[in-house]
Amino acid sequence: MRPFGAIVFGRLGDMIGRKYTFPVTILIMGASTFIVGLLPSYATIGIAAPVILIALRMLQGLALGGEYGGAATYVAEHAPHGKRGAYTSWIQTTATLGLFLSLLVILGVRNAMGEKDFGEWGWRIPFLLSIVLLGISVWIRLSLNESPAFQKMKSEGKTSKAPLTESFGEWKNMKIVILALLGLTAGRPWSGTRASSTRCSS
Repeated sequence: MRPFGAIVFGRLGDMIGRKYTFPVTILIMGASTFIVGLLPSYATIGIAAPVILIALRMLQGLALGGEYGGAATYVAEHAPHGKRGAYTSWIQTTATLGLFLSLLVILGVRNAMGEKDFGEWGWRIPFLLSIVLLGISVWIRLSLNESPAFQKMKSEGKTSKAPLTESFGEWKNMKIVILALLGLTAGRPWSGTRASSTRCSS
């Protein structure tokens, strides 16, 4: 779902601005996470429980796709000249720190409650606690200003009317997309071949 989220919210961000898509993506992500903590068990509602869980996970992926691409663009448009790489790298760094923080919360709740209670109902607590972070995040998002670069394009009437068509329908832009995708995935086939060769030789 992440690529679809990037396409949907990236298009909206290019047309109306990043600051308007940020509250939407965080609300989808936060609400989906919180509802997981309220989700009835399979014993209560049967097959509907895993179906709803998968739907919520898909919404999280959709929101994350829009969130990450929008955040990278927003930060890059605010970064001073020559510092875009350094500034946008903090997005991935803080995402990793958030992962570790969530693991600490889970471990803390689990150790405080005990294995049995955590397995039965305590696992819901971290999901429910996320509503606090959602409130803080929405407040921060609503106080953001649009990036100077986007404001300038908007005032000059240079915002894109068809972002997807311009990105994927024009070769001068499409070749950059292809190069970026190849760069992201270039290491994987080599690693797999190397691992396979090692297993065969051993």
